[in-house]
Amino acid sequence: MKTILLYALSFFFFPIGINAQDTVFKTDGTKIEGSVTVQNKERNDIVSIENLKIDANQVDRILFENGSELISKELTYYNSKSKIEITKYAFLKQLLDGDAELYSYDGNDFSFALYVHNKYQVLQQIPSDANTEIVQTYRITLLVNLEECAPRPEIFKTNYSRNSLVNLVNNYNQCKNGDYEAIEESVEKFRVFYFGASVGLNHATNELLLPLIDRVDGEPSVIGRVDQEGVVSTSLAIGLFGQTNILNSKSFYLKLGINARKYDFSITSFDSNIEVENLETTELDFNLGVNFKPFSSKKISPEIGFGALYSTFIHNKNIYHNTSQYYPAIPNTYVGNSSLEYFLEASINYKVTSRLFLFAEGKYIFRTGNGMIDRNGGFYFEEDLYNNYTLSLGFSLEDIISGTF
Repeated sequence: MKTILLYALSFFFFPIGINAQDTVFKTDGTKIEGSVTVQNKERNDIVSIENLKIDANQVDRILFENGSELISKELTYYNSKSKIEITKYAFLKQLLDGDAELYSYDGNDFSFALYVHNKYQVLQQIPSDANTEIVQTYRITLLVNLEECAPRPEIFKTNYSRNSLVNLVNNYNQCKNGDYEAIEESVEKFRVFYFGASVGLNHATNELLLPLIDRVDGEPSVIGRVDQEGVVSTSLAIGLFGQTNILNSKSFYLKLGINARKYDFSITSFDSNIEVENLETTELDFNLGVNFKPFSSKKISPEIGFGALYSTFIHNKNIYHNTSQYYPAIPNTYVGNSSLEYFLEASINYKVTSRLFLFAEGKYIFRTGNGMIDRNGGFYFEEDLYNNYTLSLGFSLEDIISGTF
């Protein structure tokens, strides 16, 4: 088991390149290498690297180890919370190059910026009653700057979305001289991968009603019985998982995992002279779910998910014929159960570096089967497993691939 776990970890994690470095190029000509975290602030954005916090007005650009790049530029935008215009330095990612350049921004009040006629301007949706002197709603900004080569009806049909703005700016650049570099083609889609592991506690409650069987003169015979409710087990839980975003989404992810959970329930016989082994087994499951990460770029972010799992109980230590001084809890005519279950999970993620995350997770399993043991014999038997949840701590590593896949 230990060998398999080490192999799985090496398969998942080593290709990612944990030791790769990001680079911050400052305006004074110096550069700093390390793991970068970017914070989009109301005033100037901040980049954190090697225990340093650097204001965006001191940064020229950031080059990430995966090849993507952010540049720092001064912009004026309308702050919807304060209801004022604010001028700040923001980290922008270039989408299109040409006579007009289009940029994306991962902030709250605006998502795009335009560079044309030697000037950077935000493309922003602002309320009709906003009191502004510089910032205008994005369609007016596009009209003022691009109308010479983009028809007015086309501008007013443009939505505040990546694809719609890319198409408009592309057409503008083609109209100007037909010579432009469509950077968007190389980053049109992106795939985000997370690979992680967790360890924690598995909690469950069990009810059990069954006879204790022994062989008397070669024939099975009832020598006692068990009838108990509300017996709790709290044992080890471990897991491995992989995640990838769905349809180029920044918030919805498909998650595939494998988990092992230990159960150890004490058993009490009605006959005090009979000592019974604990009901001890391990559940192995393969699960598939959909997770929602609304603020995945933030330092601390929540995550929720739901899905289904197929589980089977293995290593049923005491289901088979007794070889010790105690009687087994379950006769040897019973085997481990397999079933399809459902789950809900929630976690809090903490961004340690641009690629490493720590998380605390809780998962509740909705049991659809009767329990851990599948009846396969002639003796009366009842068993139920419920109130089953896990609490875990773990880590994950992020890898981002951009392309036209």
